[in-house]
Amino acid sequence: MAFGALDSFSRGLLGLIIAWLRVVCCWMDWWGVCVHSRLLRFAAGWVKQALMLPLAAIILAVAATAAGQAMPPPAGIIFQNVNFTSGPALSGEITLYGTLVTAANASATTPMPGVVMVAGSGPNDRWETLGGGMAPFWYISTNLAARGFAVLVYDKRSCTAGVHAECRNVICTTPGATGCVNVTMLGVTDFTSDAVQAVKFLLTVANVKQQNVTIIGHSQGCDIVPIVASRVSQIGNVVLLAGAGVPVDQILRDQMQTQLPLYQQALAYWEQQPVSAQRNAEINAINGTIQGADCTIDYAVQQLNLLRNGIVKPTDVAVICPSGVFWSGGYNIPSNVYCPAACGNGICSLNQVDAQCKLNCHYGAAVGACQPVQFYWQWLEISEPDARLATWKEITGRVLIFNSWQDLLVTPATFAPLHKMLQSLNNFELLQINTMHNVTHDLTDIGSSYPGVTSKIIDPLDEFLQSV
Repeated sequence: MAFGALDSFSRGLLGLIIAWLRVVCCWMDWWGVCVHSRLLRFAAGWVKQALMLPLAAIILAVAATAAGQAMPPPAGIIFQNVNFTSGPALSGEITLYGTLVTAANASATTPMPGVVMVAGSGPNDRWETLGGGMAPFWYISTNLAARGFAVLVYDKRSCTAGVHAECRNVICTTPGATGCVNVTMLGVTDFTSDAVQAVKFLLTVANVKQQNVTIIGHSQGCDIVPIVASRVSQIGNVVLLAGAGVPVDQILRDQMQTQLPLYQQALAYWEQQPVSAQRNAEINAINGTIQGADCTIDYAVQQLNLLRNGIVKPTDVAVICPSGVFWSGGYNIPSNVYCPAACGNGICSLNQVDAQCKLNCHYGAAVGACQPVQFYWQWLEISEPDARLATWKEITGRVLIFNSWQDLLVTPATFAPLHKMLQSLNNFELLQINTMHNVTHDLTDIGSSYPGVTSKIIDPLDEFLQSV
């Protein structure tokens, strides 16, 4: 089945699966989960066999997109590499590296309006590079630069050379170490302070306007940019791309509830195939994925309630594993997936007495499926409804929001509360909410092989900013 011959429904879902393959494996800013993801290998196996089922067709479409168009060379755009200091941070004060994107024909005498872009979850580089020409921030920044804006993009502090060759950050685990990112203390607090420093740096650039700066967040970045806007008075415009309005544990649970039918469809296909070593391996892998999804659905909220209820303190030396741990082989364990809530008090800690639970905890932390309690505490603290409301009440500028009905990662169930909350406030100069059809979490059009950001975002965003 050729990519162009896919039925419209299958082609329509290709972008959703692209987003899922990336973000569900990389939600936590540690790349271990990504490189250990058995499901990526499982998808590749389907591509190779060119299966003729709807889900297989979707994955074939993913392969066609990833191998397709590269980013077109920009005409008349200047890319200037820059760096700035993060300032004090829980995970360490470091140098942040980025790019200032401007038009080559920008006037030397007319100040340009400034834009700062804040990436989503995962160890993203400055462009949110996904491969196959997909790099949402590259498309948005070059489009805005061509329209007269000075756009700053920067690598997240969790991005290292092991993830993207261009990233320079170094990871460490030693408390008090300098010049590196201590992953045991990494979290949204530092992502927020980095974004504040990015705005302040942009304001030092010659020929950039000193007011009405625009800050754009994508996915997890949408939790960060309102806080930045409440702290930096020069920010006049806030733009959210695929942001949610519920706590992080509810997002994780909703994602798995939405994606579980896809896994079940994959399992049903392989169970109908002739007995072979590959069939058995795929069934085992998918069963593990389904168990992991069930673990998230059943335990994600319960796990983070350990923090809400004070059973686990933010300072505890421990990790929380709301998504379960998938085992790819080589470990003598009783099952493929470990739900930490089933072990003792439901937390992986240094004083875990059950040897099997302790082994599972250590493996989960090593591959990134489990995160230090500090990580979840920070994210939970800013994503609770009362905290969101308090932050948004401090913003008086202009707000533009984009969400998609077909987003598998930030679904209507998780973005609708955000829309409702913002519509209940009257402190904004302007509130514009765009709820789109057939757009992926990575901001591409469903059903199109073009890897760039959809015009459903580019055009309204340009109109919104040009009207300032």
